Amino acid sequence: MDLLDMIYNLSQNIQEDDLQHLQLFTEYGRLALEDSAAKPFQSLLFLVRDWSFPYEAEFGFQGGQRVLDRRLEVSEKQHAELQQLRQHIRSCFEDIRCFLMPHPGLKVATNPSFDGKLVGKQGK
Repeated sequence: MDLLDMIYNLSQNIQEDDLQHLQLFTEYGRLALEDSAAKPFQSLLFLVRDWSFPYEAEFGFQGGQRVLDRRLEVSEKQHAELQQLRQHIRSCFEDIRCFLMPHPGLKVATNPSFDGKLVGKQGK
């Protein structure tokens, strides 16, 4: 049984509780493949919207990969549960990526008549 691509839509950053929720979800996939050595999921995309730290990591896949690598890094300094959480997530997916999206701007976010067209809109 192969489950297809998964998109995890998050606001502003990847938090520790987001990883814990993902672990809970992926446990069901693992149980479905209990007798198999295969990974239960093919790919995971962390879609981080309203990313506010372009000076730490640029928007898009390249900056997202940098954020993801830091967030899923396993270190001896971490508590054993945090290490296991990260190892579990990596073991469930063939491919894990992250994409960082900027905030659309207040003119878009606070306009009740916004129709989805970005022409003429400023990101400020």
